[in-house]
Amino acid sequence: MKGEGPDRDLDLLVVLDHVDPADRPRLVGAIRRAVSAPRPVSDATRPASAPGPPAKMRLRRGGPGGLTAAMTDVRTARLGLHAVDAAEARRIHDRAPDGSDAWAPDYPFDGDLRALGGFLQASEQHGEQRPFGYYQLTRRADGLAIGGIGFIGPPAAGVVEIGYGLAPGARGHGYAAEALSALLTIARDHGVSRVRADTDPDNIASRKTLRRAGFEALAADADLHHFEIRL
Repeated sequence: MKGEGPDRDLDLLVVLDHVDPADRPRLVGAIRRAVSAPRPVSDATRPASAPGPPAKMRLRRGGPGGLTAAMTDVRTARLGLHAVDAAEARRIHDRAPDGSDAWAPDYPFDGDLRALGGFLQASEQHGEQRPFGYYQLTRRADGLAIGGIGFIGPPAAGVVEIGYGLAPGARGHGYAAEALSALLTIARDHGVSRVRADTDPDNIASRKTLRRAGFEALAADADLHHFEIRL
């Protein structure tokens, strides 16, 4: 990025023009933080004429099943699934967005707050939760966060439980089924063999979503309907 003033702003606009709309708010926030941060100077600084290789995401192997460091975002035809870290989860849970956040007016809703409360507690007790954590759902058409989907803890003996929900204004468009399909792929890619989900008895739409994704009903009681899919 060039120095200060109009040239720098023009460079930023050119870069953003080639970025997916769903990723622009997060990228702008990261650029702002990088520009405002003090830059150390040393004799070992690489000269501008000899740029280094592009930065790559560093991943480390965790327990059985795969990667536990920062995960690459997942995209579907209409959605982005972003595996949040603890700092992002805290902002969402506290309804305290910063410059990098772009949320629909009714996001987060109560279901997100419950899911993120569990995610934050697990992070404090057991450390990094990704890839078996909470994924923020972003609508790619406008870049706004509209809900969440994720795992309720890491797998045990190849079995993991999931949950999901959408802000009221985003329901009825098939987003839940689209996000669920992507989450099942993540689970399969990380060694999960069975995925379970529960719904309230009166949540007919969620039961239809699970069945369309291939889940089968296991049992039902007065409180919950239980579903499972084998991957």
